[in-house]
Amino acid sequence: MTEKLLKATLKIQTNKQTNKLNRRIMNVDTLFTDEISMLSLKLFLQIEKVLRTVRESNFPFCGIQIIVSGDFFQLKPVPNDVYHDRGELIISYEKIHSLIPRHYVLSQVHRQTEGNLNIIF
Repeated sequence: MTEKLLKATLKIQTNKQTNKLNRRIMNVDTLFTDEISMLSLKLFLQIEKVLRTVRESNFPFCGIQIIVSGDFFQLKPVPNDVYHDRGELIISYEKIHSLIPRHYVLSQVHRQTEGNLNIIF
């Protein structure tokens, strides 16, 4: 296989993968993220940018319902020098309330006990 043909084949494969991913993104209704405190601001904004690009929309998260849960007093994002990600907290972003306009604080702690729920597993 010539180098030119190899590059063309790889490009076609990449386009197929991209098209498949784009179709999946177009079908997303809800994005649920647990342990939000561990997701860096940079990655959070990159996800939002990908959604806007693929869905060709200027609405925050393109109208997708965003549900995040976590405790910002627990683990923080891990910095990643390779991707120039300083590991900034999402709550440090001044426009977070425009991206996620509704916030609910769950103040009562509910822990799983050794009850019947464990029988399932």
